[in-house]
Amino acid sequence: MVGNPSGAKKEAALPAASAEAEALRASIRHLQERLAALQSAKDRLELALDNTGIGVWDWNVSTGDFWMSDAALALQGYDTLPPLSFDTVHEHYVWPQEWREWRAKLLGCLKGHTDYAEHEHQLRCRDGGFIWVVERARVVARTEAGRAVRIIGTRTDTTVRREEEERLRWLAQHDPLTGLPNRTVFNEMLEAALMDRDGDPDDGGSMVGLIFVDLDHFKGVNDADGHERGDQVLCAVAERLRERFSAPATAARIGGDEFGIVLPLVEDAATFAKACRELAEIRQPISVSVGGAIFSRSGTDAATLKRAADDALYQAKRQGRARAVVAKTGRIG
Repeated sequence: MVGNPSGAKKEAALPAASAEAEALRASIRHLQERLAALQSAKDRLELALDNTGIGVWDWNVSTGDFWMSDAALALQGYDTLPPLSFDTVHEHYVWPQEWREWRAKLLGCLKGHTDYAEHEHQLRCRDGGFIWVVERARVVARTEAGRAVRIIGTRTDTTVRREEEERLRWLAQHDPLTGLPNRTVFNEMLEAALMDRDGDPDDGGSMVGLIFVDLDHFKGVNDADGHERGDQVLCAVAERLRERFSAPATAARIGGDEFGIVLPLVEDAATFAKACRELAEIRQPISVSVGGAIFSRSGTDAATLKRAADDALYQAKRQGRARAVVAKTGRIG
């Protein structure tokens, strides 16, 4: 407070410089608070990403600079990598065909056709192995002309999901005990064998063979020695079939103690009869009965071929088991 000649008092005004300094200090405090809040948000985001195993990368298209987060590097088993361009990183660590597909999608981002791209592919790791990842990219800055100048992306490890999908796919197509294809695959392979590659009946040049194999007195094995021994017998027979019949033939377990073999390229009846006869010679760990049938591709359908082979198997059992019968030819051997 200051006085004047009349005796009145008034407050002294702050110098202009002091007011400006106080405003500057307030601005600095506000900026510091915002920076602290930004750092907190950044720390929370990094923690969340680290806990989920998601890697982040940042590509400055204009300068060519490419940055990867620690989590992104860790996915491949690295702590650090030398400075590399975006293209070099992907050319070196991604399968060539998959990189071409991924790059084509990214070109759409670069040219302004889209702001987002996603692709799943394999990445080579430090130990020489590979993992599956999904990469997602988003354009965050463009020129006035629409060209992307900065793209940020993420990498998510999908190896476990892919392996689980593959396991479920395998289970849907195979018998879990013997590892052979199941009845579903067997039927599909038989239908395919009876059709040419265009889906039309073949002109009859080659024949298709079908063999049914039934284990003799298998129920007695289960009853006398238990199901564990029965499983061992099934696996042993399955291994014999796997050894005898390789692609393009398909050996499958189609029932409890019944197996089926599709032979899509049978050259002549004698060769087919020999294959049936050799199967019927199996005696260990159990004897088998065999029924076979062959037809030209244009001469039958799957149902007719199955019926013929099943009838032949029935005849083999009636004649005393441990033998082979081919449809329309009577007993072999």
